[in-house]
Amino acid sequence: MGILFKRIVLAGAILLISSLPLAAQNTAGSITGAVQDAQGSVVPNAKVTLTNDAQGAASGRTVVMNAESAFVFSPVLPGNYTFTVEGAGFKKYVQSGITRPITYPRIRSLNGIYYPHA
Repeated sequence: MGILFKRIVLAGAILLISSLPLAAQNTAGSITGAVQDAQGSVVPNAKVTLTNDAQGAASGRTVVMNAESAFVFSPVLPGNYTFTVEGAGFKKYVQSGITRPITYPRIRSLNGIYYPHA
């Protein structure tokens, strides 16, 4: 085989390998949980917002809880977050200082949040 052919094959192999995503570079994770009222009942249709503290209000993502009062935020990059819950007939709930670390576990659970009635 000629030198030119070998160089083309080598260049193609380098391009192919460098274009593959590396698992070690993926630092995104998830924040999941469920919210209940003081009696342990579900709080359907409450609005849950997750805001990256370093990026401010513009980074806020909002989901509406399902019938089981569960929520999932994914992907969530490492950092510090503020979690807010708002719903009709309930006081606004704010929890700050939530950390999604770079290392494992990549899934952060916020179960056991009790949401007070207004």
